[in-house]
Amino acid sequence: MSIKMKLALMVVGLLALVIVTVTTAVYINYSRQLNQQLLVETQAKMDAATARVDAWHAVNAQTIKSVRNEARHRMGNIQGILPSLIAGVDDNPDLSAMYFCDIVPYYQGGIWIESGGWIPPDDYDQYTRAWFANALKQSEPILTEPYMDMITNSLVVSVAGRIEGDQGEMLGVIGLDVLLTTVEEIVRTLRITRNSRSYLLDGSGLYITADQEEDILTENYFERTQQHPMLRELRNAPFSFNIDRRTGTYAAAHRSQATGWIVVSQGPLSDIYGVLYQFLRNLFLVALVALLAGTAAVYLLAVNFTKPILAMNEIARELASGNLEIAVDGKASQRGDEIGVLARSLDQTITKLISVVSDIQESSSRVAASSREQAEGAEQVSLGIQEVSKSSQQLSSGATEQAASAEEVSASVEEMSANIRQNADNAMSTESIAVKAAQTTREGASAVRQTVEAMQQITEKITIIEDIARQTNLLSLNASIEAARAGVHGKGFAVVASEVGKLAEHSRTAASEISELSKNSVAVAQKAGATLDTMVPEIQKTAELIQEISAATREQDTGVQQISQAINQLDSVIQNNAAISEEFNATSEKISDQSSAIAETARELALQAQRITETVAFFRVAGAKRTTAPLLNPPE
Repeated sequence: MSIKMKLALMVVGLLALVIVTVTTAVYINYSRQLNQQLLVETQAKMDAATARVDAWHAVNAQTIKSVRNEARHRMGNIQGILPSLIAGVDDNPDLSAMYFCDIVPYYQGGIWIESGGWIPPDDYDQYTRAWFANALKQSEPILTEPYMDMITNSLVVSVAGRIEGDQGEMLGVIGLDVLLTTVEEIVRTLRITRNSRSYLLDGSGLYITADQEEDILTENYFERTQQHPMLRELRNAPFSFNIDRRTGTYAAAHRSQATGWIVVSQGPLSDIYGVLYQFLRNLFLVALVALLAGTAAVYLLAVNFTKPILAMNEIARELASGNLEIAVDGKASQRGDEIGVLARSLDQTITKLISVVSDIQESSSRVAASSREQAEGAEQVSLGIQEVSKSSQQLSSGATEQAASAEEVSASVEEMSANIRQNADNAMSTESIAVKAAQTTREGASAVRQTVEAMQQITEKITIIEDIARQTNLLSLNASIEAARAGVHGKGFAVVASEVGKLAEHSRTAASEISELSKNSVAVAQKAGATLDTMVPEIQKTAELIQEISAATREQDTGVQQISQAINQLDSVIQNNAAISEEFNATSEKISDQSSAIAETARELALQAQRITETVAFFRVAGAKRTTAPLLNPPE
């Protein structure tokens, strides 16, 4: 995976972590506020509803007390209470019936008075009825559980109160059959949220009001909805509230203190979370746009960093293959960061290498040309010496032939002297070129070493970045340990610490790859420096050989001058021909030896020039021709 992709993924991961963290924090905080608001509003509305139910029961209880007092005063003529019973039913639409029953069992002749004129069957026993039996047990009016009235076929409850005499004796019971119309209306109009539903339950949880009529007094709400903890909580408190995130609903229950009934209300959480969900959707869209924009920006920034590095790495590879027909991008050299420093150093290295290689190629070409000219001169000198030797041998044959030979030798010596002087001039020029080439090569090696030092400094800087990444990773590990010690309160921080550790590891990996690229560039520059360092001794050796050639040429010039003097004296001292001939032969042998030395030196110089040319040919310079100096054979 490339560095730019790693940087892009690293920043994308960081942005995603921030977005998720912010979204989670907003959701948790806002949902808590909504839950608390729902709890407060639900309790207030259910308090009001149960208060209305209690008020409804209080009215019925007060009616019992009023009728009970009248019945106590009419016990001598109990039938006189019937008009009051009828008037009570007519005045209160919730009342289905009002009735009186004395303590004598009805089937034994007890008295029964009912507002609607209903008469119980002959075997009717009021003691088997809950309203009668419970009313006798306490002084305050009692409320029975709801039941279906056989006469009206309506759901009713009975409110009953006992009648006591002046001595506290039991006289009978006054009862009311009350329709649940008002209570049903109270529950039906109870709306906690837009889509909530409310129900009235008895003390055990059976439906008094329900969506389906067959569920009334047959189905238990808490068993159907699996809300048993709410029923247990209502035993100790009048109000219970529960949010079920699994089903996405809420439920609230409130027990009426007067009746013991339970008012419950339930609804979907989406009624109150709608605004939150819309906000989270908008936040997600904004975060997605920010994430995409951040990813694109980081990717472009990474490309801006990695593109010049890859380009310089390619240049380094070309340098390693000997190609100097390359150049560093001007934009990379103009940068003000470490990449710009590296680009400028690499560009200076290439420029210096091109100058050094060009000078060496030019010098080697000149040295090869000079060696060829020196070899040709040595051959001519050798031929001249052979001619001189033949002439010296013929001196003894006669003066005429000696004179002719002397003229011939004089011409050859003059030509040989001119060649030797030319060789001496070429040797001096070659020596100057070799010294300049050696100096240029040393400067190139120094430039390469400076480049290596600059690249090593960059590598050290990258090493510092790696150390920082490792220290960041250690800090992330310590943060994770502290978060683990913090328990559940540190889970969020542990996730952030883990992501910071991953980002530090990604940074260290990217720094290692950049360091590896810098090390490769250092290796290439060191290789170029080593090549230049190898060339310096060879060029110096070439200069020394040229100095030897120059010295030998000067000696040749001296010998030729002696030959010239001998030839000039030949005409005047023809009588000393034999002695001069022997001296001339000796001189000729000396010159022949010197010519052989010059030829051998020229051959060695040609070999050195060929080696330098082959070494420098490793580098390809624009506009330069590759030439190889031919090997020269020693003169015969």
